[in-house]
Amino acid sequence: MNYTEKQLIAPALYLIDTYPGIKMDALIKKMEKAMKPTGKDATILAGRGDTYFSQKARNLKSHRDNNKMAEYTDLTPSGEYFITDKGKKALEDDYVAMQALFSFDCDDDTLEKVTKTRLSKSSKKVTIFAEDDLISEGKAYTRSIKTIERSAKLRKFAVQQQQAIGDFSCAICGFNFEKEYGELGKDYIQFHHIKPLSEYTDAELNDQALKDAVVNLIPLCPNCHCMVHKCKEPDPVAFIKALRKK
Repeated sequence: MNYTEKQLIAPALYLIDTYPGIKMDALIKKMEKAMKPTGKDATILAGRGDTYFSQKARNLKSHRDNNKMAEYTDLTPSGEYFITDKGKKALEDDYVAMQALFSFDCDDDTLEKVTKTRLSKSSKKVTIFAEDDLISEGKAYTRSIKTIERSAKLRKFAVQQQQAIGDFSCAICGFNFEKEYGELGKDYIQFHHIKPLSEYTDAELNDQALKDAVVNLIPLCPNCHCMVHKCKEPDPVAFIKALRKK
C-alpha cells in the first residue's frame, strides 16, 4: 500500500504513546512492519537509504510545525519522542483502530480501513474498532464521527461508574491491573458489551441512553474477554465463570 504523510500521524502517535522515548528509526521499523508499504512507498529514493515511506515518516519531524506534531509530541535534543496531552486527545478517536493495526497481521482490506483515520482527514466517515470488535478478530463497523464521540462517552461513563464503585477488577477472574502493575494499571480494565455497540442506532445513542447503556457493560480482563467472545453459550459470562470454578 501507498500512504499519505497524514496517514502516518495516528500510527506514529500510537507508537509514541506506547513506547515513550522512542526514536525515529525504531518508529519507522514498527510502522513498516505493521503497515506493509508496497509499490512506490517501498522504493528506495535515488542516492539515499530511505524508501518513499520512511522519508514520509521522517517528514513528520521536519514538517512538525505544519502537521501539528509539534503540538502532539515533545522531541528531546537526542531524538526521543514523548506524547503530549494534546497528542493523547488527538489520538482518542483513532486509538482502537491503531491498536488493531499494531496487534494483528492485517490484510490489505483491513489496512485500508484502519489507516483511514480521523487524523488523516481522508473521509467524513472512519472505521471504528470498538474493544469488542477488536477481540472479534478485527470485525469493523463504519460509523459517523458523531457516533465515535458517543462511543467514547459510553466508555467514559463506564470508567466513572467503576471509579465510583472503587473496583476495576475482572468480573470473572478478579484480576486487577493496579494490584499487579501499580500506578501504570490504575483505573484500567476492558469492558464487554452485553449489547454490542453495533446494535445501537444513532437515535438510541443520546446522552440519557448512554448512561442507561452502562448497565450493559461488564469489566473484564483481556484473557476472560477473549474467552467470552470465543464461547458460544447463551450466557458466556456465566459459563466462563462456572468453567473457571471447575
